[in-house]
Amino acid sequence: MVRKIRCVLLLALLIVPVALFGCDTDMDGIFDPADNCPMVANFNQLDSDLDGFGDSCDNCPNNANVDQEDVDQDGAGAACDSNDLNPFVQ
Repeated sequence: MVRKIRCVLLLALLIVPVALFGCDTDMDGIFDPADNCPMVANFNQLDSDLDGFGDSCDNCPNNANVDQEDVDQDGAGAACDSNDLNPFVQ
């Protein structure tokens, strides 16, 4: 009986945080709803340009690029891409 109670308590400790706060997809200790980069682990949640995207997943970490637009798909955001028409130049 005691073992059953322990299992139920342990299960509750695992389920309640997920139910209340959601998942932590990148396992960085920050639940996804509050994580500024939910697919890439970034423990410090640093967002240098204050655009809402963590530096770890921001395609233009030093210039605000709220929509993360990357016209030429070269990995550099439009807000900091010197040549948006050439995918070989960032």
